[in-house]
Amino acid sequence: MDVDVQCGLAALIAAYVGPASAFMVEAFPMRVRCSALSFAYSASLSIFGGTAPMVAVFTIQHTQDDLSPALDGCGGYFAFGDHQLS
Repeated sequence: MDVDVQCGLAALIAAYVGPASAFMVEAFPMRVRCSALSFAYSASLSIFGGTAPMVAVFTIQHTQDDLSPALDGCGGYFAFGDHQLS
């Protein structure tokens, strides 16, 4: 049972990640492709990855709940994530 679920989830991830690489390559002209992809990756990593610890400490201090960053992450996923199948 568990192997079937994992294989199904792996197939869903592969269906998303496989075409994503081709889309990112085709989204930019060849002469700026490497710079554009690296800038987009670095900017998003520094903004979201750099502020995540500060947001986690802020939420823990203001809610006095050690699980609040996890609950915020789940709430953000359900509010803004691509989890709804329509």
